[in-house]
Amino acid sequence: MIPFVHKTFKAVVALFLVFGFSVAVQHHGQTIGSTIRGETTDTLKNAIPDVTIVATNLATKETKMTVSDAVGNYALSGLQEGQYSISASYPGLMTLKVEKKLKKGSSLTVNFRLKAGRFD
Repeated sequence: MIPFVHKTFKAVVALFLVFGFSVAVQHHGQTIGSTIRGETTDTLKNAIPDVTIVATNLATKETKMTVSDAVGNYALSGLQEGQYSISASYPGLMTLKVEKKLKKGSSLTVNFRLKAGRFD
């Protein structure tokens, strides 16, 4: 009985080591991205849904886009660190644009307060 338990124990330890190693390798290979999040409101601080948010990394020119949700919140995740141009646009309202530096693994809040645009 003891030799059987010993062999089983070795097999369980071997499986544990292989599984544990593969999880460690998988975790090590993942990159920690940064996030830009915020809210979109009008000048009276009412939420504006469906605002298009575009973030462009100025060094790589990589662009990510999202749309604010029903309560005006948005989030762009998985971004690389760097200097970003971030814009918010909605039909009939002025497009706003800001530049912000995003650090690795960080979360940056950028709120947009949109106002009526000019129609010429």
